[in-house]
Amino acid sequence: MSNCDEIMKIVVKFKKEFPKVIFIVVNGGFYNVYGKDAIIIGYIQNYKVYNIECDMDGKNIKIPKAGFPAMALESVIEILDKKRISYTI
Repeated sequence: MSNCDEIMKIVVKFKKEFPKVIFIVVNGGFYNVYGKDAIIIGYIQNYKVYNIECDMDGKNIKIPKAGFPAMALESVIEILDKKRISYTI
């Protein structure tokens, strides 16, 4: 199982319980968002969104992903708060 597959299991579980909350994942010195959350963050912050391939339940699927460095977190949070978009890290 790849790191992507493990992360996506966590993301999917979280999003089932909290579908309207953006789930920001810490990965070393970067933060990543996946799926629709990536598209939202990409749009409001003008970040590049690209697809990654993950194995989900035996199926190889493409999932949108956006990432940003730790130094940009404050800016991202400020905009999410201003737009009243719920998030968790």
